[in-house]
Amino acid sequence: MASFKNYIPPKCRVLRQGELVTVNTSAIVVGDIVEVISGMRIPADMRVLECNNLYVDNSCLTGESLELERLTEHVEDKPLEAKNLMF
Repeated sequence: MASFKNYIPPKCRVLRQGELVTVNTSAIVVGDIVEVISGMRIPADMRVLECNNLYVDNSCLTGESLELERLTEHVEDKPLEAKNLMF
């Protein structure tokens, strides 16, 4: 588990009180809306609220070599298979 710390970016941009601000990843709280852009490491487990052609690399968790599509719709009850969650 300690090796996963290397995957977490030190900072990210979140929407708070209507403004995009840069915060330390450790300061993310429930309710923050995190901006994710192409090539970015995911700073926390998150639910997808809005996306356009979004794919994630879960190989460090699942061993799958292909990127997996993410959607806004909830279609699966198993978290690792849910297309509206990112880890």
